Amino acid sequence: MFIQFKTKFMIFITICSIFLFLIPNTNSAFAASGWQYVGNSYIELNGTYVGRSVPVNSHGGNFKATFTGYPGQLSVTLYEDDPNGNPDDLVEKARTVSGNGGELIWKNIDAVKDGDNNIAELYIRVTPKNTSNAKGKITVKFYD
Repeated sequence: MFIQFKTKFMIFITICSIFLFLIPNTNSAFAASGWQYVGNSYIELNGTYVGRSVPVNSHGGNFKATFTGYPGQLSVTLYEDDPNGNPDDLVEKARTVSGNGGELIWKNIDAVKDGDNNIAELYIRVTPKNTSNAKGKITVKFYD
């Protein structure tokens, strides 16, 4: 009886091992897509307020932001943050995106990398398209 249990246990372990081997690693699949998660920001809207995200680091190339939590359309402008009182650089003028499930991709942003670290510190400014009922919290995730 013990041998029968041991055989069934070994078969179970083998099947589980094969199953786990065949499941794709989502982190590897995500990295293979070319995007690395670099941070997130929560933007609170209260009427006509223009929200600003926290800056995140980009190594250039393409940059992506995904939006969730706001039911309307948003106007989004991308900036490069310059410290020490220097004016921030406009990377791209406003584009429209859905505030819940929307995604924006900016291509070839190498020109805005600066400083000793050769990194772009990027942030977005968000304005709701319909300001009459523009209240809520937007979650923005950034990828480089």
